[in-house]
Amino acid sequence: MSYLVLARKWRPQRFADILGQEHVTRTLQNAIRAGRVAHAFLFTGVRGVGKTTAARVLAKALNCAEGPAPEPCNACENCEEIASGRSLDVVEIDGASNTGVDDVRAIIDNVRYQPVKCRYKIYIIDEVHMLSTSAFNALLKTLEEPPAHVKFIFATTDPHKVPATIQSRCQRYEFKRLPLRLVTRQLAEIAAKEGLEITEKGLFLLARESEGSMRDAQSLLDQVLAFAGPKVEDEQILQALGIVDRSVIGELADALLARDAGRVLQLVERVYESGQDLRRFTRDVVEHFRNLAVVHAGAEDLLTEDLPEEEVQLVRQQAQATSFLDCERMFRTLLQAEAELGRSPLPKCTLEMHLLRLTMTEPLVSLATLAEQLQQLRKQGVARETEPGESGKSARGMADAAAQGGKSVPRARMVPTRSENESVVNATQRTRGADGSAGGTAWQGFLEFVANRHHFAAAHLEFCVGADWEGDVLRVRVPAGIHYQYLTQKGRSEELAKLASEFFGRPVRVEVNAVKLEKASPPGGDKGEEQPAADTRKAILDHPAVRQTMEILGAELREVRERFTK
Repeated sequence: MSYLVLARKWRPQRFADILGQEHVTRTLQNAIRAGRVAHAFLFTGVRGVGKTTAARVLAKALNCAEGPAPEPCNACENCEEIASGRSLDVVEIDGASNTGVDDVRAIIDNVRYQPVKCRYKIYIIDEVHMLSTSAFNALLKTLEEPPAHVKFIFATTDPHKVPATIQSRCQRYEFKRLPLRLVTRQLAEIAAKEGLEITEKGLFLLARESEGSMRDAQSLLDQVLAFAGPKVEDEQILQALGIVDRSVIGELADALLARDAGRVLQLVERVYESGQDLRRFTRDVVEHFRNLAVVHAGAEDLLTEDLPEEEVQLVRQQAQATSFLDCERMFRTLLQAEAELGRSPLPKCTLEMHLLRLTMTEPLVSLATLAEQLQQLRKQGVARETEPGESGKSARGMADAAAQGGKSVPRARMVPTRSENESVVNATQRTRGADGSAGGTAWQGFLEFVANRHHFAAAHLEFCVGADWEGDVLRVRVPAGIHYQYLTQKGRSEELAKLASEFFGRPVRVEVNAVKLEKASPPGGDKGEEQPAADTRKAILDHPAVRQTMEILGAELREVRERFTK
């Protein structure tokens, strides 16, 4: 007797045996119970998920001697003939080889005749999308109003190629891709019944290669058994199927996260020398970084259904060692590499260059982290620069704070004139008592309070050159230009008033006025303007806040400019 492959030997013979398609089998069984069975069905889905099998089971259930029944008995003559393909009343047609209008005409001529033995004459057309347009058109009238004893069951992997006029005459059922765990469990049952020895990791390898197709998984198991015999080792599965060990993918991910370029090149060389498909290998690495991103997103439960436990543990550990931004960047770079490998004359070099680019790139820092660090630097700079009673100074006056040994350093920005500085002192003195503290301290406290609520508003208020109380009105003077324009935008004064009222503990209105600044004259007349620009640059670079900012951002000081013009 000839060998019967596992896919045929373990083909489901009842609705209950069809795995992962409960939404289809339950509907068909309920239709049989209620006597509401349609005259035409369209089964769609990827290969090997049970479309043709469900069509045969439905044919048996409708023609069973004890039916129509929700489950065929598989013991009567009709069920046995349909299962073996010998029934004259259940005709299976390959749509790929019977595409012409003449083949459809033969069906139309035969539907008028009564079944030979069964209750219904059933036509199962597999890969129906392969029929020609003329064949579809010839079938329309019969499909819309067939004889009462005729049923049509169409199966296709490309439903978009089936004309809408055909689909509208059928009940359409979508067959799902099978989950990895379900395929693994079914393979384990088959292996146990066949007396095979295979590890859970080996079963996962077979299920992953099947891509959700039960028939593919069973065919791959047959191939591995022919190579290894009844006792299957994991290494034998890798050799028989020509796939890369998942541990190599984990090692490559570790090397990329550690920026170890030498290790990365060694792993690529190992995969290349073993004869593996580099494009398939790259796809596996892309999927691995997708799994890392899933862990960062808090959806780790999704991985437990598709990965063995040891691989889930590895993904958890690697996710803790990197950020989501790095995972996303590596995912996109590897995805680009996979696309280029298909058209590159040197796929190995192409993959190596993309991986080297990842190892040479520094880890990304999120904008939220940068904003937090810069905010801390701003506060540190304010603490160093601002003394009580000097509210007119800005935290950005780095050149002034960098002066050492009493040496006068030219200013790198426009500053208030002497008269304006005096008004600031007077303003802070008038501000004294608003909250019981010194004026400069009160204004600085207000700036910090605004910074915690509205970073951009605080950044512009730092350039304030004076503030006066007039009753419950706080008049704030800022340089004309971008700062005045921002602070006087629609609704901005109301927002500032709300913040001021909350800070000072009483109702406050805020008015913003523009002033024109003049360039300050440093002590000693015009000698400060003759100071070399290099002194200003050095003073700014020596400022600790500037140094720390450049270290965080990896930046360099390219140019020093005056912030305002006359």
